[in-house]
Amino acid sequence: MLLGMAAKALGAATADLALKDGAIWVKAAPKRRITFGELVKGRKMERHLGKVKPKPLSECTVIGRHFPRKDALAKTTGAAQYAGDLRLPGTLHACILRPPAHGLKLVTADTAAAERVPGVRIVRDGTLLAVLHPQPDTARKALALVKGTFEGTEPDVDDGRIYQYLVDKAAPGQRVMISRGDVVAGEKRAATVVEGEYRNAYESHATLEPHTSVAKWEEGRMTVWSSTQSPFVFRDAVAEALKLGPDKVRIVAQFVGGGFGGKLVATGAVGSRPHRPSGSRRAHPAGLEPGGGPLPGRLPAGGRGQDPLRPGRRARRHHLLGQHRGRCLPG
Repeated sequence: MLLGMAAKALGAATADLALKDGAIWVKAAPKRRITFGELVKGRKMERHLGKVKPKPLSECTVIGRHFPRKDALAKTTGAAQYAGDLRLPGTLHACILRPPAHGLKLVTADTAAAERVPGVRIVRDGTLLAVLHPQPDTARKALALVKGTFEGTEPDVDDGRIYQYLVDKAAPGQRVMISRGDVVAGEKRAATVVEGEYRNAYESHATLEPHTSVAKWEEGRMTVWSSTQSPFVFRDAVAEALKLGPDKVRIVAQFVGGGFGGKLVATGAVGSRPHRPSGSRRAHPAGLEPGGGPLPGRLPAGGRGQDPLRPGRRARRHHLLGQHRGRCLPG
């Protein structure tokens, strides 16, 4: 597809073009070239090309070959910069007051002792309370001085009943998190429909880097530095939380020390100063540390048609979530 677009843009036949490292050029005139980015221009393109002859394996430069990881040396020597390693000028480190058990909400908080610590700032937004300070260790010590009162009922569940509890407590509109394709059309075209329910037990996420992000609010735009594998998904989540357009949010992806789907995401604005909300195993009460599950997942329909590459093969996957362990903020 890109070769066809480049042929039109460069005024040459596709057989006369060469392609490498994100650029296409005319073999006889290498200076006549165009990049993938210049061709695509940020557009989402989808074309059904029918039968395409694969490139011979001997001509592949990546598939079938071994390459050393580009991040291996930096990670093993400690040179890799994770989000938690960033120190922007004026950064405030935020520690969040968390409930002692799932199902409890913050009602009152005595922050007098914490506020007497020089340089401490308290941020309260409903049931969310954070203690901020230029030094992360001082922020943690000041958080320990906050006396919070929590109300609510801890759910009476065990490792067997937790799944149904999460299904029953799923908030309206959150039962289907992502839906793509035409499931009904796929089911009609499928030769076989498979339905099943899958359960995932609790998993502890032991990443190399701490669960943290660095956020900076400036001139009506939010910039977040995060060790994330999904910068665009993260951008949309931040934009939704702050009621901003996606064009007002920029995500700067740092080194990733491990991606398991349950990293804590906490962002906000404290004036114009950058701040770093952080989490640690010590700060999380039992059962609330960053991790994944228990998670009931339902795959109601999957089909296998005559052509496995056609829409009849598409399936619908539902994750029925209650409170995710990696996102247990007050409220």
